[in-house]
Amino acid sequence: MKGRAELSAVGERMKKVQSVRSFKENLKRMLLLYSLAPVFQLMVLCIAIVLCVGSFFIISKSRNTNQEIVQTVDYTLVSYDKLLQDLAQTPDIVDPKTSTTKRQKIMRKLYTVSVDTGYEAELYVLDENHRICLRTGEEDPDRLENEINKKWKVLDILEEDPDQTAIYIAAMGNDKKIYLGRTVKEGQSTRGYVIISISRPEFTALLSGSLQKNILVDNTGWVFATSSYSFVDEVGRLAKDLKGKKGFFTYRGGSYYTTVNELWGGALSVYTITDNTDIVGVLVAVLITGFFVLFLVFFITFSSAERMAVKSTADIREIDKAFQSVTEGNLDAYLDIRSSTEFENIGKCYNEMLDSLKRQIEANRELAETVAYAHVKQLESQFNSHFLFNTLDNIRFMCKIDADLAEFMTVSLSELLRYNTSNANEKVTVEEDLKYIRIYLEIMKVRFCERFDYQIRMEEGVEECLMPKLLLQPLIENAIKYGFGTREHLNVEVTAVKKDGMVVFVCRDDGVGIVPELLEKLRHNLTLSQNESSHLGMYNVHRRIQLMYGEEYGILVESEDGVTITVNLPFEGGMSEEKEQL
Repeated sequence: MKGRAELSAVGERMKKVQSVRSFKENLKRMLLLYSLAPVFQLMVLCIAIVLCVGSFFIISKSRNTNQEIVQTVDYTLVSYDKLLQDLAQTPDIVDPKTSTTKRQKIMRKLYTVSVDTGYEAELYVLDENHRICLRTGEEDPDRLENEINKKWKVLDILEEDPDQTAIYIAAMGNDKKIYLGRTVKEGQSTRGYVIISISRPEFTALLSGSLQKNILVDNTGWVFATSSYSFVDEVGRLAKDLKGKKGFFTYRGGSYYTTVNELWGGALSVYTITDNTDIVGVLVAVLITGFFVLFLVFFITFSSAERMAVKSTADIREIDKAFQSVTEGNLDAYLDIRSSTEFENIGKCYNEMLDSLKRQIEANRELAETVAYAHVKQLESQFNSHFLFNTLDNIRFMCKIDADLAEFMTVSLSELLRYNTSNANEKVTVEEDLKYIRIYLEIMKVRFCERFDYQIRMEEGVEECLMPKLLLQPLIENAIKYGFGTREHLNVEVTAVKKDGMVVFVCRDDGVGIVPELLEKLRHNLTLSQNESSHLGMYNVHRRIQLMYGEEYGILVESEDGVTITVNLPFEGGMSEEKEQL
């Protein structure tokens, strides 16, 4: 028994090791690891480098282009703003009769700024009633004055805040312009206005000077100038899906990178859009090709590794199969390996180990059976002597009171002793054992009269179940011996039911119970392999059950309004069930 238990434990450990990974899988994994892993890692590294370098190049180029446009536009607007501030401080600039010399000075300043920035602009000087005092453009005067009164929103901005330079982006229609304006003041009163307008064509060349698509947008989303109309809707506004986009994004099936910067307080925004669609397409094609080649290499290598691993581990599989058979209880799984000297020696040693193991198991089995049988008999003898002494003491007491009752008790005791000492079967049916329990309780009833009552209940279907003989006797004796205490009456109940594939006996009394400290000691004592207390009955019942059926069965002690002892046994069919099976 002990040898087989050790063999089973070894088998369980072998199964756990095998469930982790077999030697064949380890060998195959090693071949794949050292052949394919470097290739895959190199490929991933190359892809990562290409992606990082390409992304850095795209981002850097887009940001640089955007920054150049922003700086150019901002420098142009700031330069013309300084010109406006200078002109607004020029005495008598708002005078229709300005001298030719003063006009030439003004034109010279305008020309200097336009040459410095590289972008030409038109200058307009208006009086407080929006009448033209000076202009550089060649528009029709009547048409220009009508346009000034209707379309020049920059004048409305100046009237709301006369102390700051006003900017207005006329991005609607075909005549798109940027207007900068400054109020000419005399003291606290407004004398007139100085306006500069820059047309859209001045910035078209700037936006078209790079491979990226560049767009100038006002703060309401209208496109002022652009190098490509791919991102402009039908009415001239920035595409809704593009507004607010930054970084990498997809648009209409293409891949793009966008850099956005604002200038002049958000009045203008510069969008620089880099088209990555072709680059992404090439990269995807390279990736697909690379993964396809890697898959072919992996498939070929995997097939070769599988064949190599199978061939190299054939003997090991034979040894493993033999060990598996041993763990399942087959001790005749001998090995016959002649492929190599090393494995042949392993096979011979294994076969010798099997022979030695079988001899040891047989010896251990005989020894374990002898020890267990002797232990059970020892426990039974303790039950018998304990029961006999108590019952004889009861008869002695009854002989003084009633000879007929003493005779009844003597006959009952004789039946119990005959039942206990018979050599028929060590196991009896529940019905038979409860019959003799009832005889014992009848003897106790005679002794204690009205002070003692009992009930025995047995669920239908439990009668033929097999159980150890006189198993419950010590528990009932303890209930009567310790249950009375100072009480005048004691009631004992014995119940037998079938539950979850087990037979459950419940022995309950309504006596004085067990104090918590002693109850804890009794429960602890039941967990020990040797009895360390003076209470034989309860421990012997528990130990007897575990020796016969295993550690998952036994007794449970509780003390609440008396003592309740629950006994769990496996359900074993009796003679009637065996007849049905036959």
